[in-house]
Amino acid sequence: MKDLLKSIDKKEWRFVLLFFIITAAVTTLPYFYGIYATPGGMVYNGNHFLISVDYPVYSSYIWQASQGRFLFSDFFSAETTKPDMLNTIWLFPGMLTAIFGFSPMVSFHISRILLAPFLIVIAYLFISYLTLVKSLRKLILTLFTFGSGWGFYFLLFDYE
Repeated sequence: MKDLLKSIDKKEWRFVLLFFIITAAVTTLPYFYGIYATPGGMVYNGNHFLISVDYPVYSSYIWQASQGRFLFSDFFSAETTKPDMLNTIWLFPGMLTAIFGFSPMVSFHISRILLAPFLIVIAYLFISYLTLVKSLRKLILTLFTFGSGWGFYFLLFDYE
């Protein structure tokens, strides 16, 4: 591990920090725009068309965690369910909601921003383990971070 850390110089760590800042800004600015552009008398709930079906599920898990529950119920099932699902990823946002009184979606986004640097650093360490070529490390980190989800845009075109 020491050799791995030594293979990453200060310039690369600055890149990782700048990469996180840019990633956080790019993924957060649309929500600030949504809040800013919401007409008077309307409420922006932080939902957007790409993941609109997921937000209510995330909100329900965060809300359940904020109520002190560790086992969650699936409120979006046609079947009656009992609290029997352990989903630890939602406990931290739930604690933010309980302690600070944030809405579940605000807690979701705060958690997303607070935990992203850990993911990016761990990903960069793993990538650095795989290759010593610094430019390739940066390219792989970029693809790792932004490479998924693009298939959705192919649905916008008619291929018949």
